[in-house]
Amino acid sequence: MSKEGYFFIGTATGSGNPSSITFADIPSGYKALVMMSAVKNSNGGGTLYQASVQFGTSSSIDTGANYYWHRAGSTNSTTYSAYRNTGQNAVYMLDYPGYGYSTMASARSIIWGYDNTNQQTMISTWGGFSFNGTTANSNKIWSGGWTNTGVMTHMKIEPGSGVNFDTEANFTLWGMK
Repeated sequence: MSKEGYFFIGTATGSGNPSSITFADIPSGYKALVMMSAVKNSNGGGTLYQASVQFGTSSSIDTGANYYWHRAGSTNSTTYSAYRNTGQNAVYMLDYPGYGYSTMASARSIIWGYDNTNQQTMISTWGGFSFNGTTANSNKIWSGGWTNTGVMTHMKIEPGSGVNFDTEANFTLWGMK
């Protein structure tokens, strides 16, 4: 894929059912980062969960209220208009089903400004899932930012409250030149 200007940085999986997945020592020098995700968690129920992301400099992940996010889209038959949440401790990036559904959510995230000290780290994610057509589905656009202007070198993804990622979960990070 490198001929198209995408350069592989790394892959993290749900092996061992982790409670979070971290990309460390992300190199600078790319115009943007692109992350492809396939997400499911280890919970046996059919509950809808929201994966979130936090950023950090050096080896320190910022867990403070230094994030904001927006979303628009639909879940099942409910449509969500765009709205903004500020003062959050993470950026939500994807709705996805628990292990009770035999499907995974997939998403593409673009992260920019991550190595520019004159701007915030921003993320936009498009993703969703569908199970049996109308039983359960979600299709949303999420966007947000981290108000810190430090060079982002670490990224932590969490599956939601009280659950771990399923062994099939997969995140692949690319740099775009």
